[in-house]
Amino acid sequence: MMKRFADTEKNRYRLRLREAVRDPSSPCIRCGARDDRGERSLVGEAPRRRSAARWVKGVAIGFSLCLAASIAHAQSGSLGIEPGVRGPGVINGSGCLTSGTALLKGNGSGGCGPASAGVDFAPAPPSNFSLLKGNGSGGFASAVAGTDYQAPIAGQPITPSSVKAPVFTSSGNNPASSALLNDVNNHIISAARNAENTADVPVASVGLDDQIHFGGSGATGISFDSPSVQNQGAFTASAYLDAPDNNNAYTGGTINCQQNVHNFVLAANATITLACTGMNNQTQTFFLIQPKSGSVYTYTFAAANGATLLGDTPTACNVNGCIDEVQVIWIPSQTDYIINLEKANLTGIATCPVGQTCYYVASPTDTPAGNDSNSGTSPSAPWATTNKADSILSTLNPGDEVLFKGGDTWTGGGSNGVFLMGDTAAHKVTGTAAKRILISTYGTGRATIDANNVNYSCFSALNPGNNVSYVTISNFECKHAWSIGINFETSSSSQFAGITISNNYVHDTGPGCATQNGACVGTDGWPNWASGTAYTSATYIEPTSGNGSNYVFNETVASCTSSGGPITWPQTAGQTVTDGSCSWVNTGIAGNYKNQINFEDDAHNPHSVNILNNIVNSCGGHNCLQVHYDTGSPLVQGNQAGPGCVHNCLDVKGVGSTLTSPATVAQIVGNVSTCGYSRALCGTTQTVGLYTENSVIAVSANELWELNTVYDDGVAMQIVPSAISSGSGNCTNSTGECPIAAKYYNNTVYGPTGIANSWGLYGGGGNGTRTNSSIDARNDIFDGFGTDSVDIPGTWGTHTEDYNDIGGSQGSPGFIFNSGSTKGAHDVTNVDPLYQCELTSTCGTATPPAFQLQATSPLKGIGNPSLGTGNTNIGAY
Repeated sequence: MMKRFADTEKNRYRLRLREAVRDPSSPCIRCGARDDRGERSLVGEAPRRRSAARWVKGVAIGFSLCLAASIAHAQSGSLGIEPGVRGPGVINGSGCLTSGTALLKGNGSGGCGPASAGVDFAPAPPSNFSLLKGNGSGGFASAVAGTDYQAPIAGQPITPSSVKAPVFTSSGNNPASSALLNDVNNHIISAARNAENTADVPVASVGLDDQIHFGGSGATGISFDSPSVQNQGAFTASAYLDAPDNNNAYTGGTINCQQNVHNFVLAANATITLACTGMNNQTQTFFLIQPKSGSVYTYTFAAANGATLLGDTPTACNVNGCIDEVQVIWIPSQTDYIINLEKANLTGIATCPVGQTCYYVASPTDTPAGNDSNSGTSPSAPWATTNKADSILSTLNPGDEVLFKGGDTWTGGGSNGVFLMGDTAAHKVTGTAAKRILISTYGTGRATIDANNVNYSCFSALNPGNNVSYVTISNFECKHAWSIGINFETSSSSQFAGITISNNYVHDTGPGCATQNGACVGTDGWPNWASGTAYTSATYIEPTSGNGSNYVFNETVASCTSSGGPITWPQTAGQTVTDGSCSWVNTGIAGNYKNQINFEDDAHNPHSVNILNNIVNSCGGHNCLQVHYDTGSPLVQGNQAGPGCVHNCLDVKGVGSTLTSPATVAQIVGNVSTCGYSRALCGTTQTVGLYTENSVIAVSANELWELNTVYDDGVAMQIVPSAISSGSGNCTNSTGECPIAAKYYNNTVYGPTGIANSWGLYGGGGNGTRTNSSIDARNDIFDGFGTDSVDIPGTWGTHTEDYNDIGGSQGSPGFIFNSGSTKGAHDVTNVDPLYQCELTSTCGTATPPAFQLQATSPLKGIGNPSLGTGNTNIGAY
């Protein structure tokens, strides 16, 4: 039986669901399909080890659900699949499915024994065969004849528009006497044999064209669109099915958050009243669907029990059949709901919220072709360039949108420059908490910004003199930026309230990686100038002499050789200097501290930025993902950082505050970090997966690190309070200390063994005292490492360590906590968590390993239940 998921695994399921909805070429989940990058996602479940017979049974379930998903996509009209459906060939097995028998062509008897071989039905189905037809007895004793929904025509493919579900019922040797697939009145029903459906839920449930049913009949199972049998299920105690909460005629009501995914077809103007219970943070995802014909409706969110609504006030897409995806995060400690419009019109229907103006941008080679002479206000008349889209930012009203065509690419240079925000009055962009400015996509898939090693960034707000607030950047692929991928950075203003960066894929960016394609280890900054050296126009340098402001310079001659120097480097952006046969131009970019998704406010304002569900890897510069000096309540959730980290994979500094009332908490939740040490993809042996520091904020930073997974890093997690350079005077309180209050709950860290200076949780570094800092580590797995699994030095003001597995499956080389060696009363030592597939085991095709706990894991149910993570196990899962 599949195990009950922790909250992060549910989030990961929802991410896969959303990606599948956005990518109709992958209509099912966990069916071997690869994502829009051509590779598997950084986090996934590994297949279990099982017998040949059980493997065949799993294929039956998996294939059937994939088929159901594909069929429902075909019927939905908006999420199609490619023409030409191929039937199964011969699947050999054991038991009922004996050698030479076909799984899905049952013309046999006696437990399927003499069933004939499967036939490939595309592109030319034989005239005497039907698609997946079952006419058996014995093992399929009660099978009924299948119906051919398209008459086979020799030489012609079977098109998805005319193929519907086959008929299968079963008894005898078919396991648990359950139907594999049963088509009753064109409603697809899947009777789950063992509730092993956690990630196999067909995404067709979002379209609601057919009833999707799990677990048995209407009286005992879970129906996805029938309120009369809502949330029923006859499963064993260890089974879990996180079925969406569906209502095919939604007129509004109270949501108690028992289900994590909600698919609502609006039947009236609806008020969704949020009433989550319990003390655990929860994330709810709503798919709000307009009816396919007739009236269209609006929806609003309301809060019960005196809670507060924060974030967006989404406006419904306003044409028939469109779907909005809205994420709601419940934070019980603050009685807040954070509402985020993740994607409007995710079906690809190009519509605009009522009362708003939307601008569309498409490639000149697309159909219809993008052209900057077009109006830009309709997908039938889109603009063509990033510069044109950038030029109208100051004219946007709150709630307006700038949308790039999914699947198209904009190559940097010329009229496709950096998408700049706030640098001029024309680039002022101001939304409100109720109505954000959305910069995202329409159509299917991500839009690609290829900076081409010409543009320093894909999106940038660098020291803006004009307002940039309540802006969401979502659903882009950003690559080949020579400095920073997505950047919000200021040192003097109070800009950047309400920024969200979500669902982006940033890779092969920054120093050392901007010219690469694929796995890359970048450099921490650009090289120094050298005399008598051959250079090309792809070269960037940061001279250390005669360059007082540390500007980066670009060589503009195709090929050249530098002089003997010395060179006086101009300190104004755009100025050039001749150097032998080379010509260098000041790029206007200073310093080598570059981070590929970057949010930094050196003025220390309370912004509460959201960094959600991004993937960032192969990143030169410094850190892959960074949030610095947001003293509000930033949320860093569901991101995948690495491999290919130079310095740190995910880095936060000076975030949250303990001195506000109520205290503001920075949440770093459900992220995955790996620098790729075993694949030589780390900048140094000691590259850190999750790093935090406070070096300038006198008040205590306030941080919650929970449900994160870190593996294949020399140092998994490092905390550095009081990081004061001698004599700097950065910390201005009476003690001169820059403290941190940090909680580490339900994290799994797995590190290499046998290397020096390697830790699972490390508190070394920095100067000064820690007497005003606190650290609390509970329900964590610290598996392996080379020096100590845990190493926290003394002098911490408050220190708690308990309910942890010290050593895990690889064993612990050492343990130090507040300079002592005494472990918590509820700790376990060197206990194998029984991961599904860890780094050193044979994982098959699983990429990466799966640190979910097996059903028999000794770490299940022995964690401290009072931490609010919703996970009573030790570890992240």
